[in-house]
Amino acid sequence: MSHRDHRSRQVVELGRIIKRYHLAGAMITVVATLLAVLASPVRAGADDRVKLTHAEATARLSANGITWWSSGHCTNRNRPDCTSLEQIRRTTIEGVITLKKASSCPIMVTGGTETGHGSGTYTHWNGWKVDIARYECVSAYIGNSFADVGYISGWGHQFKAPSGNLYTDEGDHWDILYYACGGCDPAPNPSVSPRPSISPSATLSPSALPTSPEPSNSGSPGPEPPAPEPSQPPPTPPAVLTVDG
Repeated sequence: MSHRDHRSRQVVELGRIIKRYHLAGAMITVVATLLAVLASPVRAGADDRVKLTHAEATARLSANGITWWSSGHCTNRNRPDCTSLEQIRRTTIEGVITLKKASSCPIMVTGGTETGHGSGTYTHWNGWKVDIARYECVSAYIGNSFADVGYISGWGHQFKAPSGNLYTDEGDHWDILYYACGGCDPAPNPSVSPRPSISPSATLSPSALPTSPEPSNSGSPGPEPPAPEPSQPPPTPPAVLTVDG
């Protein structure tokens, strides 16, 4: 073999070695990237902090047979007599849907993110809470299915679901704090249960509340409160609860 042929073969072999190193380096980069992604902390329930518009929230409720109503026949978030779901957390809406499915009861939302409720972190305004009409069926389900916390002075009788969600009987409606959607995502599990600030959540007077879950599900509330809810026996709660509202 001539010296020139030997040199040519050396150049070819060197090229192959360099190519292999390039491929190996690329693979190492890919593997390192994947390992970094897998090792990075993932915030539990990140999606549950996504806020919905009023239209998106009411559409999800309507699709699951849940109605909503406003004493002022309006949806302006800056008016306390309106019912607005603007900027409500997705988990809160899914929590109401979970309650509906678990209880098989008629449910009507009467309060959302509008102004006029208590202040703090886990509030109506921040999208963590909703008010629902105090119907016999859903009231029996809550009382039979969740742990009795007792009476919270200045607020009402409270029940706690396995997820940590809190259901407070404020006399003419249920005030519900959804830390989680009732089994869909983990709850933040705050160390201290929220208590009312200076005053309990703003409520509608009993005479202003409708007594049937048949308000409008369009973009605005219906002009008239509907007829009374038909009487029905409370549901029998399951022996072991895996979901809650």
